[in-house]
Amino acid sequence: LSKYANNSAVLFEVNKNIDYLKVNSASSKPVKACKILSINLAKLVGSFIADGSLSAQVAFTGKEKKDLQNIVDALSKNKQRFSQNYSSSRKQFYVSINKTKMNEILVDSLLKNSKENQCHYGIELTDAYRDSVFFIKDLIKREFEIEPISLEKRQNAWRAIYSNKILARYLLKFFSLWPGKKSDDALEPELIKKSGLAIRKAFALGLLTFDGCITKQGKMCFSSNSKKLIESLAEIWGKDGVKFGITESRGAYVINAYLENKKKKLLE
Repeated sequence: LSKYANNSAVLFEVNKNIDYLKVNSASSKPVKACKILSINLAKLVGSFIADGSLSAQVAFTGKEKKDLQNIVDALSKNKQRFSQNYSSSRKQFYVSINKTKMNEILVDSLLKNSKENQCHYGIELTDAYRDSVFFIKDLIKREFEIEPISLEKRQNAWRAIYSNKILARYLLKFFSLWPGKKSDDALEPELIKKSGLAIRKAFALGLLTFDGCITKQGKMCFSSNSKKLIESLAEIWGKDGVKFGITESRGAYVINAYLENKKKKLLE
């Protein structure tokens, strides 16, 4: 849809006629089309940036092992980690690699020249507190009508796991989020940054829900390795009249909301 963002006629037809989205797979289920950048969607994106992970596994397939030799050669030449195996149930060989921001150009070029390939997306939201994970689970249900494939407490943390191409494409295409490590270069998506204060506050609430904390002195605190993310939160708080301070410790940036702020202002 983003390809036609400047075509008002196409956007009118989309808003009028499209209610659900579906990928080209017999086993996939329709997903509710989220047409506007809502408060809930902004909260979801903030939560994902704070403590979520997105993985994209690309599998190149072939009936013969030799069919994949050019893929193996290209990945080996570029020192990429990948796996090779044979699926007896599907009677085909495959080469699998995790797509990240670092190898995006290489993998996309191989996909373009490959006749048989698949891409599987995994989305995980993790937090020590059950309420945080269930809060976001309910948002995803409300906005997209999607349920997690797994919802459990494991290794002292609650985890909601999704495997859904539509949800992944929203994160990738509209909010420019990428698979792989994001702690150092996490930032506020441009689409949210250009929105009004209400949307930006919802994004900030998503960040604080998953990665914020209350100190012994009663301060609201958020830390990140990304200076740009801290600067965005500072700009949002500044526009909302929140008094705060920023410090740097061991390579991480910390923003603290002072005690005189009303908690309602920080959390609504």
